Parts: sequence; C-alpha cells; structure tokens
Amino acid sequence: MTMDQGWVDANIVRRDYQFIGVRAWCHRLIADDLQAALQEVYQAGLSWAIDLANTNTYGGCWNPRYARASANIGSVSRHAWGMAFDTNTTQNAQGSTPRMDCRVVRIFRKHNFAWGGNFLLPDGMHFEWVGEPRYTWANPSKYCPNLPDGRIETMAQLTPTQAAPMFAGDDSEPVIEPAVEPVIEP
Repeated sequence: MTMDQGWVDANIVRRDYQFIGVRAWCHRLIADDLQAALQEVYQAGLSWAIDLANTNTYGGCWNPRYARASANIGSVSRHAWGMAFDTNTTQNAQGSTPRMDCRVVRIFRKHNFAWGGNFLLPDGMHFEWVGEPRYTWANPSKYCPNLPDGRIETMAQLTPTQAAPMFAGDDSEPVIEPAVEPVIEP
C-alpha cells in the first residue's frame, strides 16, 4: 500500500512516551489520548503489563497495510491511518485467546479506544481510537467486561484473599469487597 506523502507529513507524528518507554508513529488526533492512556497505565503501576521491546518493534500505530481479517477483503486497516495501537503482539496473536491485563484494557477504553479482544476474531493486541470513552458501556464482553460504574480496579483495591481476573483469558470473576479499616484497640 502506498500512502500520499503530503497526507503522511500532515497527519502522522512521532511520539516518545518516555515515562513508560513506548515510541510510536501515530495519527496526530490520537497522540494525546494515547499519552493519557499510557500515563494512567504508568501511574497505576501497570507498566510491567506493556511489553516494551515487543511494542516498540512489532506493535505501535502507523503501518500502511490492508486489514488482515475483514468481511471486506482489501479493506484498509486502521493502522494505515495511524488510528490504532498494538501492544504485546506475541501474547495476543490475532485469533487466539487474549492475554491482555484487563486493567490496561479498561484504562484504554477510558481514553477513547475500543479493544480488539472482543472482535469476532479476537485481536487482543489491538486498541483502535474511536473518539469517545468506552469504559462505562455495559458491553457483554467475553473478555474484559467493563466493571459497574466504569471504575478501574487497582492493586490497592484488592486484598490477597480476593480472586481477580488478571488476564483476559481467566475464567475467574472479580470479587471486589468494600475496603475494611483495621480496628486499632487502645
């Protein structure tokens, strides 16, 4: 696929998200939302959930190509426009059970991305910019359903006795109990 160089120059920007270590060429319209999502991942202590070497080598945003799996053979991929972001490609190969940490998925949904892990042919590495938050939608997702009220659980909200789905393929359901203050006796 050949892209018009004038369009590329006007729309595709290089961003180095140094706080987390991700480098990507993306459409200028998604660069700030991608930064906000990665910043929240970083601030939540979930940086370990992003495979940097893989993301910076095989993932990223801009890749002028046709869609790999589509009902419309020959349709243009969202990556051709720099409007999608792939990460952890090895662990989340298209067509396999997604293994993305659900907290990362929910953070990206909060920042205007839809997740490919719930496509008919799952694509767990794929986040595509849709321009509106998706973390409050009551979608009947097989993998990483949104939590009630749109919250994103953090490690501080979980106790060692709670079962929590760490990855999208886990069959366990989150058990979120209210925080209990320790009783301090005089």
